[in-house]
Parts: sequence; structure tokens; C-alpha cells
Amino acid sequence: MPAAGGTPAPVTTHSEKEAAGAFSNRWPEFLPDGKHFLYLSGDLSAPGTKKLGIYVGAIGTNEEKFLLQADSDALYSPPGYLLFLRGDTLMGQRFDAGSQKVEGEVFPVAEHVGSPAQFRLGLFSVSRTGLLLYGGSGGASAGGQLVWVDENGKETGKGGPAGGFFPRLSQDGKSGAFGTNAWLAD
Repeated sequence: MPAAGGTPAPVTTHSEKEAAGAFSNRWPEFLPDGKHFLYLSGDLSAPGTKKLGIYVGAIGTNEEKFLLQADSDALYSPPGYLLFLRGDTLMGQRFDAGSQKVEGEVFPVAEHVGSPAQFRLGLFSVSRTGLLLYGGSGGASAGGQLVWVDENGKETGKGGPAGGFFPRLSQDGKSGAFGTNAWLAD
């Protein structure tokens, strides 16, 4: 919808992909230019296949481009990476946000990261500073506890009350939010 108001218009479609089994576009995430965005599109029951993947679109156009196979949403991490799940492994891949092209090989970042199958929203978040937050595949929604860990893997503190889910970091990495009564923490 235009900022000044008016008629809403779809920014993605999936009619052509429906013939191939795709039926869902979800979890949009803007790229740094504020015009292009990433989103998960495809058959949510087909993880591990090219029937479910990350696309890039642009506001004000019908542009959509397949980037890569993924089993969850994708997030952009400066200075130029995409983070996404394949199975329960958080993966990274170089990404040029200007040209909207992936580069190089996919590499593992963390193991046993959660993503409820019915949502395909990964339990991970990244700030513009590169600070990474993720929940295990047992999930904080199963009563787990988010913890802060330093770059050496040492636990440095609790990340809010037990039972939080769908964690997200602020862009500056200084605060976060997650489910369970919309709790917010510095």
C-alpha cells in the first residue's frame, strides 16, 4: 500500500508456481536498499527440494527471482550473507544485495536450529552488527531457555524467561523480542 494511502496491491503472486505445487509466499524481509525483499515461497510440505525456496522481489514491480533452496525464511546479514535453514542446520551463503545474487558455496553456521514445520519460520535472527540469535530444535517453545553466548561459545547470561519462542533481534543488536506475552529485553 502506498505510504500516502490508497489501494493495497499484492507484491508477490504464485499463480505460475501453483501448477508446480507451490502455494505459499511468506516471511518477507527487506534488503538494505528498502526496495528489494526476500521471501520464502513454495510447497511447505516439500522441505529439502526446489519446491520450497527463497526468492527476491521488488516493491512496485512483479519482479521475482529464485535464489536458493531453503526450508525456512532467510535473513540478510551484513556485510553480505544470507542465513537460512536446510533441515535443522542454519546455513550461510555469500550474497550481493546490490545485484541480488548468491555467491560461492553454502556453509553450515549452527546445528539443531528450530523451525516449526507448519510455519517454516526459522528460530534465528541476526542484527546489522552481525550478532546472531537462534533457538534449538527442541525449541524454547518446549520450555527451553535462551542464553547469551560469547564468540568463544561461553554462556554469559540468560536471554529472558524460559519458554520464549520466535526470537528476533533489533537491528542494532542491543535488544530482542520473542513470543510469550511480547516480552522485550535489553
